[in-house]
Amino acid sequence: MNYDNKKIYSAYLMPSLVLALIVAIVAVMLDSIGIELGYTSPVGLILIALGGISTAFFGARFQYKYNNKSIKDIVSDFFSIKQPPIFYLLVILFLFLDFVGVITGLGFEIDSPVTPFLIFLKAILFGGIEEIGWRYTFQPEMEKRFSYKVSTFITFLAWSVWHILYFCIDGSIYFYSGKEIVFFLIGLLTNCFILSVIYKKSGSLWLCVMTHALINTGAQLSPYVWPLVSVICSLTCIRLACVIASESKKIDVKGLSSKDAAEFFCKYKRRTLRKYLISIGLLIVGTLLLFIISAFSESGYLYYLELTYDMPWLDLIRVYSVNLFIKVWSYSLFGLIVVLLLRREIRCQLILGKILSEDLEPQKYIEVFEKLQGNRKFYRGKITKYFYFTNFYVASFIYEQEYDTALEKIDLMQESTKGRAYQLAGCEYYKGAIAIGKDNVEEAEKCLEKIKELVGNNKGITAKNSRDIIIGLTGEIALKNKDYVKAEALISQRLAGRKDRISKMSLTYGLGKAKQGLGKEDEARKCFEEAAKLAGDATFKLADKIREEYKNCIKTKP
Repeated sequence: MNYDNKKIYSAYLMPSLVLALIVAIVAVMLDSIGIELGYTSPVGLILIALGGISTAFFGARFQYKYNNKSIKDIVSDFFSIKQPPIFYLLVILFLFLDFVGVITGLGFEIDSPVTPFLIFLKAILFGGIEEIGWRYTFQPEMEKRFSYKVSTFITFLAWSVWHILYFCIDGSIYFYSGKEIVFFLIGLLTNCFILSVIYKKSGSLWLCVMTHALINTGAQLSPYVWPLVSVICSLTCIRLACVIASESKKIDVKGLSSKDAAEFFCKYKRRTLRKYLISIGLLIVGTLLLFIISAFSESGYLYYLELTYDMPWLDLIRVYSVNLFIKVWSYSLFGLIVVLLLRREIRCQLILGKILSEDLEPQKYIEVFEKLQGNRKFYRGKITKYFYFTNFYVASFIYEQEYDTALEKIDLMQESTKGRAYQLAGCEYYKGAIAIGKDNVEEAEKCLEKIKELVGNNKGITAKNSRDIIIGLTGEIALKNKDYVKAEALISQRLAGRKDRISKMSLTYGLGKAKQGLGKEDEARKCFEEAAKLAGDATFKLADKIREEYKNCIKTKP
């Protein structure tokens, strides 16, 4: 359903705040006449439920009315625990940075192993459920009109107002000092950035619910959070969230020429390196400044420790805690640098790989690769420094059916693999594919045997990838030998796990040939039609062959 984006204010934000305000006024009035409120009072629980459910209720209502989401869809998203591991790792990274001060300080106060679990369940009901409104509904609508940073800050302002009203409802507002409110708002701003970037990257409501509940659980189990540490952790989390969010934008080099695309990748690496180093530099400088200020300020960190812990036997603990925090924080910053730089390399590889895998432009990939190969700042002058890049480079020649050139590049790859079994197996796979292209089945079978020898003892991810290339080459050999039953089974098995466009196109075409050999003309025609759609207007030899096959199928259709 199309609607004006501004309806997020009238259909979600205002009703949520108004309901919370009404309940807060009722709570204040009841408190003024001596009626007990809070979590231990039946009346208090009713008011807390009414106020706490406001964002979830109006968020769900907004999704139902304007985004065509049923209650079943929302509940499914709320409990969608199965998410890619990379996003759970992102959650762990943010949680560690957020609680590093607690971990290196007094630690978590846990009286029973069951306590954290019970608090977590409670935090989902009295905290995590808010995410239906804020991250699932409000933040994405804000990002349709504003940048990520502005949208997050607007969400933070609205969330802050709602929380103040909620504290009036549960009665905790009467126990907060001005200083505690300030630090709570800093923490809320930090959590706003953490949760928004998790949703922006994953699109998962569950991850936001879980992270929100874990943050609330950790906060309840923390006996004391040092002010300085809290500020440093907040700065780190906010900056990291902004860096990650800035790279969530989809980068498309499809419309660029080979020269322009190569220049883009070189500038991209320089730009992201500069951005990461500036981010880390700011965090280091900020950390040093906060320590210096705290050392000479009566409200500072070291002075506060002296006031809080005046027992002589705790002097050693104080010094140990400060030193431990400095060490752990230093390691964390170093780890953050490594994570960000690795992320930059991986993202660069994925964007470059899409020229072949999604845009279906093997010739352009070849040209861009060769231009980057000559740039020492990008490749350090080594053709096979990055196996992923070279892997696609060789595949591009095979898709263009330039087999002799592909064999030359494979020889270079083999020279630089330094005996790594999986990479050598990848080279043999490409040799086998070339042999199939040249109708040399005997040579392809020799390559298959070499692959099995190389990867026989592989485990983990490499074992999965090894099985994939063995299945792939075995299926191609079966198809060439006209063993269509075996070819159909193996190609179908491999196709089930493919997501990139070029692999789906070539495998669907191969499956069509197998079905055609089995006399399943209708199924074969559907495969050729799907492969032709995937090929689109791509201009390389395999794509041309697929379109020609589909045209012939249409002509012979009874």
